[in-house]
Amino acid sequence: MLNTADEDADTQLQEQVFRSKKELEKKQLQIQTFTAESGMIRNKFASIRKQTLAYFQNNSGCENTIQQHEQTLRQLYAQREETEAEKKTRRDQITESEEKIYAKKQEAKELEKHRFVLDFKIKDLRKLIQPREQEIHDLQEQTKEVGFELENYHKAIGQLSNQIEEQKSEQLNCKNELENQRTNQLKTKSRLQKLEHELAHIVEVHGQMNYEQLKTEVEKLFEFGGKSTVDSEKKQADLEKLRHKKFLYEAAKQLSQQLQEGKEDVVQENQRIVEENTELLKEAAVLRREIQKIIHAPVSQNNTESQKVFQMRITAQEAEIKRLQKRKNDLDEMQGDDE
Repeated sequence: MLNTADEDADTQLQEQVFRSKKELEKKQLQIQTFTAESGMIRNKFASIRKQTLAYFQNNSGCENTIQQHEQTLRQLYAQREETEAEKKTRRDQITESEEKIYAKKQEAKELEKHRFVLDFKIKDLRKLIQPREQEIHDLQEQTKEVGFELENYHKAIGQLSNQIEEQKSEQLNCKNELENQRTNQLKTKSRLQKLEHELAHIVEVHGQMNYEQLKTEVEKLFEFGGKSTVDSEKKQADLEKLRHKKFLYEAAKQLSQQLQEGKEDVVQENQRIVEENTELLKEAAVLRREIQKIIHAPVSQNNTESQKVFQMRITAQEAEIKRLQKRKNDLDEMQGDDE
């Protein structure tokens, strides 16, 4: 776009110079025409003077004619003076036009220098922005992946929370069952004490009992406490619940640690991106100030088409810089949304 604008500006400048040359040649041709007309007027004046002398010598009655010729001569002199004045004015105009053309050429050179500097700075700014855009794009992809992982973690945490609630309810049931077991244990202890008392009584009177009496007493003891056995399957289920509960607590703890570490890494990476964007904004601000200095520099009030073209070129470059600035602001907003 800038190269096309440069070529258009050069073409317009060449056309203007060509038109100025054409006008100069036309004015020179007019000057030559006026010079020829002046020579013809001189010759005509000399002829009239000769005729006047001849008429004066030959006929004094030609005074009226001579006066008329003198009046015509004065008119011709006046026309000649007007022609000379017009020639001088046109020469001054040609000189002034040449001076303006020279001044415009100098201004065009200065504007060309400024344009080159701006192009160079814009290229540097683009070189700085392009890798940052790719880096920010990669970071956004990483952030999306981390977001998906966090969603999965949240889902897993939700499931674990439900399982923990279930385990809490099971734990409450276990506590109630434990209280029941303790109550049963107290009852069992009392029964064991009674059984111990009965056994001691049997041992004491064993020598005095026959086989049938001993059998009867043992059957009573068996009916009293020997039939209560421990349920091994229920005990195994209780142990399995305890191991499962311990595993869930450990998994929740590890998952919480992983989430905390991932969050810290994301925060550090986002902070680094913000710092880099801040530096880039500072560079853009410096470049903007330089452009404002160039734009507001004092120039001639008589702007020509070439000046307008260069001004349009500078405006286009400023618009390009604004576009880059807007792109950086969009990237900053995207970064803020990711944070």
